[in-house]
Amino acid sequence: MEARLSYAKIVVSDLERSIAFYTKAIGLSVLQRVEFTAPDITEVVLADASGQGRVVLMCGDSMPVQSGAPAWTPFVLTVDDAAAAAAEIADAGYALACDPPLKVGGITITLVPDPDGYLVEVISFPPDQSGRPPVPEGKVPHPLPQFHDRVLN
Repeated sequence: MEARLSYAKIVVSDLERSIAFYTKAIGLSVLQRVEFTAPDITEVVLADASGQGRVVLMCGDSMPVQSGAPAWTPFVLTVDDAAAAAAEIADAGYALACDPPLKVGGITITLVPDPDGYLVEVISFPPDQSGRPPVPEGKVPHPLPQFHDRVLN
């Protein structure tokens, strides 16, 4: 079997608030809205600039939203300049969980919580890495262990 990732789905508590966050702060666009009945659930498909990367927001009375900080990061968005993206996100009125952005070699990372507490990772790579992180062999120490303390505390 050859699998291809189609999209990531997350459950949100307030659909319109989440749509505003993902379109205004993150730059995704609404591709499709589907309303289901029995049970009443709405799914909104958001697309990235390429039209290939997708996030589906799910909301409805029967869709439980996790309490507290839900998932660590449900997805990672690659941008040309994560520091510039962090500034744009902050200018749009959203608080960053990682400010200033972290730099590891030529990689820049920032995190922004969505309205339900999901942390969205925004990352940029040096041109020679073509948007893919280096893959080390075996188990290696985290390059910035304090990053997790800084973000979660």
